[in-house]
Amino acid sequence: MSGSGLNSNSPQTQVSLKPEDVVFRTDSDSRSVIVVTPSQVLYASEGRYGGYILRGELPEEPFRAFYVEPTIRETSYSDSLVELISKELGKEPTSIEKIIYNYIEVNVEVKKKTDKYTIIEFKPKKGGMRLTAEAIRVEWHWQGSAKYPESTTAKRKYQELVFKYPELEDVVYCKTYTGYRGRGSTIYYKRVISAPKELIPEVKTTETKKSKILEKLERLAEELEEEEKEEKVEVTKEDVYRYLESKGLVPVKLVTFDLPTEYKGARTTYEKSEDGKVIEKKTFSVDPTRYRSLRRKFYAVLERGAFKTTAGWILTSRANLKELNNTISELNKLAGTSRNIWIIETYMPKDYVENQLEQYIKSRELALKEIEQKLQLEKLKESQKKRLQRRLEELSEVVKALREELRRLRR
Repeated sequence: MSGSGLNSNSPQTQVSLKPEDVVFRTDSDSRSVIVVTPSQVLYASEGRYGGYILRGELPEEPFRAFYVEPTIRETSYSDSLVELISKELGKEPTSIEKIIYNYIEVNVEVKKKTDKYTIIEFKPKKGGMRLTAEAIRVEWHWQGSAKYPESTTAKRKYQELVFKYPELEDVVYCKTYTGYRGRGSTIYYKRVISAPKELIPEVKTTETKKSKILEKLERLAEELEEEEKEEKVEVTKEDVYRYLESKGLVPVKLVTFDLPTEYKGARTTYEKSEDGKVIEKKTFSVDPTRYRSLRRKFYAVLERGAFKTTAGWILTSRANLKELNNTISELNKLAGTSRNIWIIETYMPKDYVENQLEQYIKSRELALKEIEQKLQLEKLKESQKKRLQRRLEELSEVVKALREELRRLRR
């Protein structure tokens, strides 16, 4: 994640957004125009010669557009995640801010469209909504000099942080080349306090488009029915599988999940310290240390036997299903019915699976290079070198297995 809001309109996982997701992805530092669909948030940046520039084009699915102005106020705040991040980074927050977002619903008009971008203009929608949301943003900043810049320090520390605590990926992001002359970089923790549900456009079920795979299956059923009538032959599962594969689809086991944090069901109380700061205290319904450990174990099992895609994690041919199911079972016992993990057997386009695997391999290879570079630093402690060396060996095995999986898929 590069910032809040995200500064690109690259494809995002097609899942249902929550109002909190929209607020989290809204730009906190400057005015912006956002386009919100049930599954994604798109950003329009102000053009040099007027209008706002949207990468790509306006979505076909229902959307609402908003002009957003953030107001930033300094505040005091502390919670267990802020304390955890500060401890891992080895420094106290640089600043703590309360951000109030004013959303003004607008109508957008396309002024120019190309293959790469769309120029839009906007004006307030008559009778449109005016909504307000709030969030707390905590900042840890590294400022370097011309001789010793810290322009990418935050990115490196962010990657270490989310590897150790994958659950932080949903609430923490980083920006590079920030501060004076771009010689610094920053990590942010953002917690949404309030988010109006009206930010998300409603979708009528009857208007939802059928997926291409579903349409193919329906056509297949019709063709098989006609063949059965004409030839009066029995159609087996194997016949269906062969037909699907002949159409460029491959069988996959897809892992999708929405893991709640250890804060779900926790009771929150607030107290004032002697210096007047508001301190948050939580009483957990589960053991947070045990829960975080299980969540890290779950992600580690996925990394060894799956690869991440925009649709979820696809299990590889070497995936250890027994280990995965045991870990899911442990999460079930601890988190109860609030756990939401699915392993779905389905068919996907082969070219999509290959593309997603290639992209994932590139991201893992990049992570490998960064670890190799860090190991060359002389100022590392011996314990740090051992931890990085162990991670390097683990990741090397992962990349090796992923490349073999790609070769198997292409055969």
